[in-house]
Amino acid sequence: MINVVLIKMSLKTKATHTANADGSYTVFINDRLCYFEQKEAYRHEIAHILNNDLYNEDYADAKEWRLKYEKAD
Repeated sequence: MINVVLIKMSLKTKATHTANADGSYTVFINDRLCYFEQKEAYRHEIAHILNNDLYNEDYADAKEWRLKYEKAD
């Protein structure tokens, strides 16, 4: 199961997702995006879920690096 939640986020973030304890996922989409951008963000997050990127060490390392250097901006 995939839950979808529209929430207010920084304009730098289009969407993100998390795995839930029951094996489902929740996709959080920025409610400031237009409908088309929300659909694209949803598709992007679904690709991450299908790729098991949350459990991929290389993906996690890249995400950590990006977060570290975005804070410097």
